[in-house]
Amino acid sequence: MNTRNNIHIERKLTITETDMVNGGEVLILIAYGVKVDEEMYSFPTPQIFNKELYERNRTLYDQAVREFRNNCEISDQNED
Repeated sequence: MNTRNNIHIERKLTITETDMVNGGEVLILIAYGVKVDEEMYSFPTPQIFNKELYERNRTLYDQAVREFRNNCEISDQNED
């Protein structure tokens, strides 16, 4: 019998904007940080749901994704 016990840690960043016309929120993007079996995080390409708003504020959103990724790495080092 072969068994495996894996640890899968997933962190998620969701970026939305407030919809001023209809109320509620507009989903812009979701970014993930995934860590498997105590290895380094991998960061898949963010999923973009509203390309028009993303392109309009790309610099701001990309900075938020970079900060999220850095925070994943830093918080992981602090846990050691």
